[in-house]
Amino acid sequence: MSNTNDNLWILFEERPKVEVIKKILQIYAEDNDHKIDAKNIKIRPIFKNNNFQFCYEIENCKISNIEKISLFLVSGYSSFVDFLLFKSKTKPPENDNLKNCLYGIEETKTDSSESRNTAAGQRGTKFIFLDYFKLLSSNSDLKKLMMYNNLDTQNEVEAESVKFIKRCLITNGIKFYGDYSDNYKKFQNIDDLINSKNNLRQPPKGNTPVRLIKKNDIIEISGILSKPSTKGNIGHDPNQGQLITISDTLRKLGWQKKILITKHKVKQNYINKARGNKFMFAMKILNMELEKIDTPQINIPKNYWYYENTGEKVASILLHLICNYLNFKSIYENHAGSERGYFYTPNRTEIVVNKKYNGENINLPDYVFSDEETKTIFICEGEMFSNYKKGIEQLEGFDLFINLYIKKYFPKYTIIKSIILSDANSNQCLDKTIFQLNKNGQIVHGNSLPKKIIEFLNGNHN
Repeated sequence: MSNTNDNLWILFEERPKVEVIKKILQIYAEDNDHKIDAKNIKIRPIFKNNNFQFCYEIENCKISNIEKISLFLVSGYSSFVDFLLFKSKTKPPENDNLKNCLYGIEETKTDSSESRNTAAGQRGTKFIFLDYFKLLSSNSDLKKLMMYNNLDTQNEVEAESVKFIKRCLITNGIKFYGDYSDNYKKFQNIDDLINSKNNLRQPPKGNTPVRLIKKNDIIEISGILSKPSTKGNIGHDPNQGQLITISDTLRKLGWQKKILITKHKVKQNYINKARGNKFMFAMKILNMELEKIDTPQINIPKNYWYYENTGEKVASILLHLICNYLNFKSIYENHAGSERGYFYTPNRTEIVVNKKYNGENINLPDYVFSDEETKTIFICEGEMFSNYKKGIEQLEGFDLFINLYIKKYFPKYTIIKSIILSDANSNQCLDKTIFQLNKNGQIVHGNSLPKKIIEFLNGNHN
C-alpha cells in the first residue's frame, strides 16, 4: 500500500529553529532511506478565514512519501522533551500520548562548560518520562535523540563528570548528534557504572559527592537534593537530573532491587505537601526511595502533552516566527518557560546575558528584534491578555538590560518597549501593545508594528 498521503507532525515546546527542524527532518529521511531536499526551508504560520490556525507548516522541503510537514506548539504535563515527531495521516490526538511517534528529541545550543547545561543529567530527566509514556503507548519504535545544534561550540575533550552522564544516557538508549560523543561506550554492567562514578574527582571540600554503594539487596546513591541544603525541599536541579539518570541506568542494566537516595537533606513535611514534583514522579517510575522519608502515594499524569493555544508564549513565539519568515533580525529571546537565548550583536556574535550586574538582577524581555529599515529595536514582553497591567509593569524593569546590551551594541537605534498579548478577546489594542492574538486566532496589531509585518498579516487576512 502506498504511503504517499502520510504527513509528518512536529510538536514543539520551545520556539523551533529552522536549522534544528532541518536536522530533525534529515535524520528522519536518513533513517528511512528517503530522499530529502531541504536547502531553503522556512516555517510559515497558517491562516484560514483571517484567523491564525495555531499551526505552522514547513515550506521548501520535499521528502519521499511525505505530503505535508506541520508544526504545533504543545506543553507537557510533566518533564517534557523539546520536540516530538509523529508520522500519520491525521493530526496526533492529545490522549494518544506517543502513538505513531517516531522520535523524542531534546535540543540545546549550549556546550557542557556553560552553567546553563551543567550535568547533561538535567536533560536525562526528560527521557525518563519519555520512556514511561513510550511504554504506556506500546510504542517500541520511538527513538530518543539528544541534539546539539552547533558542533563548533562543543568541547572535544569534556569533563569526566559530563562524560559519565553522557555514557549513562547512551546506555539508556539515547543517540547523540552534533557533539563528540561517538567514542563514548555504554556501561557494560552495574559494577562498571559504580566504579566509573566513584572514581571521579572529589568535589570541593564541604560538598557532598554523588557516590554509589552496592550491597546485597540495595544500592545507595548519595546526593543533596535540597537547595539551599537547609531548606528541606527538592530544588537542586543538577543533582535531581544526575540521581534520576543514574537510577534509570541501573534499572536499564538490570538492577531490580532497592535504590536508596542518601544524604539528600529533604524533609518529610516538604514531601507530604509536594505532589507534582518531577523528582517524585521519577521516584515512582524508577522505584527509588529517599532515606528515612515516607513517600506518599504519587499519581503520575495520565497524558504526556497537550496542544498549547492559550499560554503567554503562544503569541510571542508566533511573532518571532513571523519575523524569522520575513527575515527580520532577532536579537534576544526568552519566551516564557523556554531556554534562555543568546544576545546577538549587529554582526551576529553570540553573547551570554548575565543574570546579575553588580548584585542587581537583570530582568529579561521575552523577545527582542530589529527593523533594519527604520533602525528600530523592539523590546517585547509576552503576557496573557488578562495580565495586561502586569506586562506594562514589567516593561519598566528592562532598563538595566537596555543600558548594558541594547544601547551598547545598537547605540543609534530607536528603542520601543511593547507588549505581546495572548488569549485575548478584543478587536482593539491596548496602550503599548504591538501584537495581540485573540482566542479565535484573530490578530490585532499596534501602529508601531513594522510595515512589512503588517503587510504580511494583511496578505494572509485577505
